[in-house]
Amino acid sequence: MSIAREALDFQPELEALVAEAPPLALRLWPFLAAGLFVALVTIAALVRLDIVVSGQGRLAADVPPTILSPMSRAVLRELLVRPGDHVEAGQVLARLDATLPAADLAALRAQAEALRAEAARLQADLDGVTLAATTPALAREALVQGEELALAQARRAEAMALRDAARDALAAEEMAGPGLTQRLAIAREVEGMRDQLAARQTGSRLTQLQAEGDRIAAEQALAAHEARLNDQTARLAAAEAALRAFDSDARRADLQALADLSPRLAAAEEALSKAERLADLTALTAPGPGTVVAVAEGGPGSSVAEGAMVVVLVPSDVPLVAEVTIRSADAGTAAVGDPVEVKVDAFPWRRHGSLTGRLLDISSASFTPEGGGEARHTARVALSGDLTNLAPGAGLLPGMTLTADVKTGSRSLLDYFLDPLMRGITESLREP
Repeated sequence: MSIAREALDFQPELEALVAEAPPLALRLWPFLAAGLFVALVTIAALVRLDIVVSGQGRLAADVPPTILSPMSRAVLRELLVRPGDHVEAGQVLARLDATLPAADLAALRAQAEALRAEAARLQADLDGVTLAATTPALAREALVQGEELALAQARRAEAMALRDAARDALAAEEMAGPGLTQRLAIAREVEGMRDQLAARQTGSRLTQLQAEGDRIAAEQALAAHEARLNDQTARLAAAEAALRAFDSDARRADLQALADLSPRLAAAEEALSKAERLADLTALTAPGPGTVVAVAEGGPGSSVAEGAMVVVLVPSDVPLVAEVTIRSADAGTAAVGDPVEVKVDAFPWRRHGSLTGRLLDISSASFTPEGGGEARHTARVALSGDLTNLAPGAGLLPGMTLTADVKTGSRSLLDYFLDPLMRGITESLREP
């Protein structure tokens, strides 16, 4: 029950206090709180925050590093550089023991020289000239040529003797031919005369038979002569063919030997060239200016296998990129072309600033770091901008560690606060 204002003067002080209206500030605080809440929600909905994916990595050259290694097994004699050293083109970085390459080189040179001398001998045989003994290898081949020439001349002389004998026998047989022909003609004429005398009965039958026998003997002698003539002609042809075959066989043998020798000589020349290259590579030199990022683990005196790394160089005249790893859970939000802020650990960003860049690529395959952990993807960042307040001579070097913040987008401040709540509600409202 309310008390009239006129009666308040006659009531206790408590009643007067209860009946008094609240202060204006006390009446307005709910509205002020509601307005403040609405303002905060509005500001949280309007204010945007960058969505950042962070990754760690290191600086690297935008080209593959140059790996200097021996072409054959060698012993490391001197290692003249350390990781981080800057080298110039042509600078000697390491020296290898040249004992093994030198021994191989000497053996290959001797082999190649012997094969070249043999090829020169075969070519001289084909050209019909005497090999000049200007080197020890050529002198040995000249002796071989002399012995082979003497043997060939003896065999050819034998073949020529057989041909000459066949030619003389044929000539002698040809000289006997006219006499045998004339003898047959006379025998036939005598036989005819005996037949005429026998027909007139002035000659005896005996003389007629004797004349017939002489004619038959003359015919047989002429036939035997012709047979011997054919045989001697064939013998002469065979002897001449054998002589021609001897000459052609000798040339064909030289051609075949030279053809068989050519691949061996080419292989020996190639091996010799490789050995000479190996001998030249006993001193490993920098192909261009760069920075040493790694060296062989063993010190001087250690054995280095063929193709094993001795010095790894990163060229200094190529741009640097940042190679970073990104968690697989964040890789889906990053895209090629996203802006990146790079903070180099060697130069604190509060003092020297940071580098800017763009995301170049992200690997499609993930990997698990050694020792376990979350799966990660590798990414590369193209760098731009420069650091400030650097000391004289200081600068970015390949291998420096860094942190890269990839800006993948933005979201409201309200979403930032509501996201954990909504995720908790969503994940909790599930039936196990």
